[in-house]
Amino acid sequence: MDAPPLEDDALWDGATVTGVVEVPDGKAELVEITGCHLQGVQLTGCELERLSLVDVIFDDCELSGALLLEARLRRVQFNRCRMSGFVMTRAVAEHVAFTDCKLDAANFRMSSWEPALWLRCELPSADFGGSAIKGGRLLGCNLSRVDMTGAKFERVYLHGSDLTELKGADSLRGVTIGIDQVVPLAGPVFSALGISVAGDPDDEADAARDG
Repeated sequence: MDAPPLEDDALWDGATVTGVVEVPDGKAELVEITGCHLQGVQLTGCELERLSLVDVIFDDCELSGALLLEARLRRVQFNRCRMSGFVMTRAVAEHVAFTDCKLDAANFRMSSWEPALWLRCELPSADFGGSAIKGGRLLGCNLSRVDMTGAKFERVYLHGSDLTELKGADSLRGVTIGIDQVVPLAGPVFSALGISVAGDPDDEADAARDG
């Protein structure tokens, strides 16, 4: 069916929804979506506060610039969704998966995830600051310039992901990486810990005297 309006206290239950969603004034609170399949739904730039999602699948949806504030998610899948600039701060998420999604500059600050999967997602410059991820997998993702400052991890795997210029690398306790990721991650870890790489100080002193 075509998407019904999302207004305060709206309830979608057991429906397959497609198309552009009308959100009056661009905002809605206390929306509940349960047992639904959202196919090609467009929610660009809307603001949904205290949204509840349970047993929901998003396929090929447009969620760029959407703000989901203090959302609650349980058994939710996002597949091939466009989510540039997506904001989901202070969320509580259980059994949530993102597959082949475009999430550049997404903001997940102060959110809780247990467990969670990001598979082959584009996440450059995303922000996980202050978040907590237990039993998480970020596999084959672009995590370049991602901010992990103050995040907490437990049983989290980053195999196959690009870790170039990762920020807050000193917060990665509890993370497992692949052997091929050791060298790319060394730079961010050294930077976070204030470690510099230089030549032998005695050699440098001798060179200065000779000069």
